[in-house]
Amino acid sequence: LFEFHIYILYCCLTDQDVKAIEIIEHQFPFSQTITTKLGVLHFYYACSVFFRKLHDKDSALVKMKLPDNWEVSSKNNEYSTLELYNWFDQEVEKLSEVFDVRNGNTYYRDYFIKMDAKMKEVSSKAVADID
Repeated sequence: LFEFHIYILYCCLTDQDVKAIEIIEHQFPFSQTITTKLGVLHFYYACSVFFRKLHDKDSALVKMKLPDNWEVSSKNNEYSTLELYNWFDQEVEKLSEVFDVRNGNTYYRDYFIKMDAKMKEVSSKAVADID
């Protein structure tokens, strides 16, 4: 899953929303069963960035196929981008805390704060280059 988080972040920066959705649809079920959580943490972070981006672009709903038994509800496979962002963001916070407590530091919480700042910087720079 670690490799896919990089691809999703790339899709966020290059406005490849359809490709990001395809990756999430295919990899998300796997994230629910894997026992090694570090890759899941990074994958969920990328998903949170992607759904925040969609929500910020005024895309209130996204159509995608995710497991039927998942706790986030959908109507005809349409999900609230805000609800998806909130779920993934909360999972990132929980998993970061687990790793940080285990490691006796705040590495992952700090890392994702820095990643958010870097994503905003790179994203705004990309927009400025287009203009």
